[in-house]
Amino acid sequence: MTKTIEQIYEEAFKEIKSATDSESIKALSTRYLGRKGIITHFLRNISNLPLEKRPEVGKRANEVKKSLDKAFKHALKDFETEFLQKDYRDYRIDVSLPGRTIQQGSLHPITQITWQICEILEKIGFDIAEGPEVETDHYNFEALNIPKNHPARDMQDTFYISDNMIHELFEKASVVVLPYIDASQSGIIPLAYAYKKPVVVTNVGSLKEAVDDGETGYIVPPENSKKLAEAIIDLLKDDVGRKRMGKNAYNNTKNKFSWDHIAKKTIEIYKKI
Repeated sequence: MTKTIEQIYEEAFKEIKSATDSESIKALSTRYLGRKGIITHFLRNISNLPLEKRPEVGKRANEVKKSLDKAFKHALKDFETEFLQKDYRDYRIDVSLPGRTIQQGSLHPITQITWQICEILEKIGFDIAEGPEVETDHYNFEALNIPKNHPARDMQDTFYISDNMIHELFEKASVVVLPYIDASQSGIIPLAYAYKKPVVVTNVGSLKEAVDDGETGYIVPPENSKKLAEAIIDLLKDDVGRKRMGKNAYNNTKNKFSWDHIAKKTIEIYKKI
C-alpha cells in the first residue's frame, strides 16, 4: 500500500472542507466509499500486509470508513440546508410590500354602444323596457305574423321555448321571481297567477301595480339581493302562506286581470280624458 489509512483519512477530510456544493460531496463519497473507492480498495489489500498487522489496520480502516461516511452525510445535509435557506431568502414574500394589482375587465363595445343609445332615447322621451332572455314561440313568431312552417322561420337564429314547456315550468315552480333592475311591465305575472304561483318582483315600472305586497307575493327594492333572498326564502319555508298567496293570485285572474275588469277600467280612463 502506497498510503496509510491515516493519510487517506486526512486527505478525505481536507477535500470535504474544500467542497463547494452537495454534488462535490456526493462525488467524494463515491470516490472514497464506493465499490471501487479508495477505502474499499485499501480494505481489499489488507491481506497483503504482514499477518500480525492485519487486525489493527483492518479495525482502523473500518473506523475511518464509518467516520468518513458520517462526515459525508453531515456535509451533504449542511449544503442542502444552506440551499433551502438561500432559496427561501430569494423567494420569500415580503408582506409589507403593496399588493399586486388585479387587472379589471371592461364592458364589451356593443354593450357600451347599447347603453349610449338607451341613454339618448331616454333623453328624448322613450322608456326602456326589458323582456325575458328566453322567449316563447308565440312572441317570437306567431305574434309577428310568422306562423308555423313559414319559410321565414328558417332564417331566424333565435332560441325560444315551446308552449308545452311553459306549462311544465310553471307547474314545477313554487315561486316566480322577477328581479328586474328596470322595466315597465311584465306579461309573466298574469301567467304565474293563472298557475296559482306567488310572485316576487322588484319595485320598478308598473310591476308594483300588478302585485299586492303580502297578498299575492312580495315587492322588494331593486338591486337589493338581501331583501330579494329574504322574500324568496320566506315563501319557500311558509307552505301555508305560499298557498294562500297563490290562491289570492289566482282569484286576481278572475277579477283584477279579467278582460271585463280591464275593459271597465279602460272606459273609466277614457271618460276622464
